[in-house]
Amino acid sequence: PTCPAPTSLSCTANTSTTISLSWTAGGSETDWTVSYKDHSAADWTNATTINVTSNTYIITGVTSGSTYDIRVQANCSSTDNSSWSNVITVSPGSINMTSGTQTITSCGITLYDDGGLLGTYSNSFNGTTTINPDVSGNRVVISGTFYVESCCDHIYVYDGTSTSGTLLHTYQGTG
Repeated sequence: PTCPAPTSLSCTANTSTTISLSWTAGGSETDWTVSYKDHSAADWTNATTINVTSNTYIITGVTSGSTYDIRVQANCSSTDNSSWSNVITVSPGSINMTSGTQTITSCGITLYDDGGLLGTYSNSFNGTTTINPDVSGNRVVISGTFYVESCCDHIYVYDGTSTSGTLLHTYQGTG
């Protein structure tokens, strides 16, 4: 290939029927192929592929409760493609954390680390996820189970729309 593979493929948001993606171009390319398949499929033979001209894309028509494997490659020219990016595994109705900062206003979602439902999170992963109601004055309820290592994983809960709000609680270990 004459151009490097895209990096940092991630799910930035989704609903029960859509998956929003973003990635970093490996070079100066401006054309990519997004490929996705049912997670249970043994290989990529029958995967759905879409050519796109932006490093963000929203996959539509997916099924809530299903799990999908997604990857992207750069189209270096009409006859040359990069290798495929990392594969991410996403379930509509869930969101994988990204490095940096992201904001969630959807309800009824499951939040995973950057490894997703079935993957392993990255070494030294560091991300901030802000969960806000989509209507000012509404409340956010977070329920479920989370697992963090007591040595080095932390979950901080703030009152407000950023880490400058009042720190309400810190979680370490199994919660």
